Amino acid sequence: MLAAPHDGEEDAWGDEDGTSQLAGATENERHRDGAKPANAALRHRLQSSREASSSRTVEQQPRGAYTLQAYSLGCLGHYVQELLEVGKEVLPLLPPDAKASLLAIARRQRLIDDSALDLLTDSSWTCLDLSDSIITDSAVQTALGRTPQLLSLDLTGCKVSQQTIRLLGSWCPQLQVLRIGTTDVSESHIWAVGLKHIMPTVIQVENVMDSWEVLASEDQGTAVHSPSGQNVSRSGSYSRLTKLEYLSWPQMPNKTAQLLAHKFPKVVVNPKPGLCPEQANPAIAVDEPLILSVAPFWEQEQLLVPVKDEYVVPLSEKFRMAYVSRAERVAAKAERNYQQRVRRKLRNDTVLQALARFKFL
Repeated sequence: MLAAPHDGEEDAWGDEDGTSQLAGATENERHRDGAKPANAALRHRLQSSREASSSRTVEQQPRGAYTLQAYSLGCLGHYVQELLEVGKEVLPLLPPDAKASLLAIARRQRLIDDSALDLLTDSSWTCLDLSDSIITDSAVQTALGRTPQLLSLDLTGCKVSQQTIRLLGSWCPQLQVLRIGTTDVSESHIWAVGLKHIMPTVIQVENVMDSWEVLASEDQGTAVHSPSGQNVSRSGSYSRLTKLEYLSWPQMPNKTAQLLAHKFPKVVVNPKPGLCPEQANPAIAVDEPLILSVAPFWEQEQLLVPVKDEYVVPLSEKFRMAYVSRAERVAAKAERNYQQRVRRKLRNDTVLQALARFKFL
């Protein structure tokens, strides 16, 4: 493994994209042609603006319209709690992708229990996220036994037994990404002991294989076929996760981390977000693609509300309104004039003044 250059040192191989070599070549050509080199600050601002515009273009790509299936899943997800309570006859009839999306929604609402997991589990799933779900060990065993095609599995925060961990290789032989983790010391010990029996490792057998074809044609389960016809157990009575590539355990004990790095170097432990595929990225949930395929229910409510067109006042109505407003203004002015004449007449006539005093007294 090549060490990265220290700060202040130049990489002998240059930058990864070769920009430094190209920039140097361009400057040399400019000096050789006799042209004056451009301002370094100006070039830096232009490059920064281009990078910012390209990043904005990538980040602000318009999201396409949701499909009818996405809106249907959004409506079902809005009432997922009611469906889990009364839809026991309907939920098993849904398509596998619909059940996977409903399970992802229920997990985020903390609605997954043993019955919900039993209703929604499908054998064609390739990913299963049960992180922080309140389920029993028997429910986990039942779900894993029904999903032999799993490629990604998240059991973070789930309480499982030693038997469940050791049977992962038999239930999910295609598993490539495994996420675990718990704050309980006893649970951490169970995982530390169980991982030694399921992690892929180099198998040594007493008899030497005749050829690579014999080794390649063997079953990836628990037995290795020797030339004599006898079966040699790989790991006792349990199978290993021979295709496991990434293991995520955020709070892994130091002793366990050293053991895994020494005995099982094939598996990448706690992969970094930028150095692993999306399905192994610890910053992205395993069921995140399923959630992205569901339309938010608030958008559906907006679609249900009819859009009212802006009312355009006809020209004749404008004339009528103008005439009515003018008539009201003229009537108000006439009333004010009449009241003004009455007050003037009252000031000039003594008889009316006396009557007014008598009336008010």
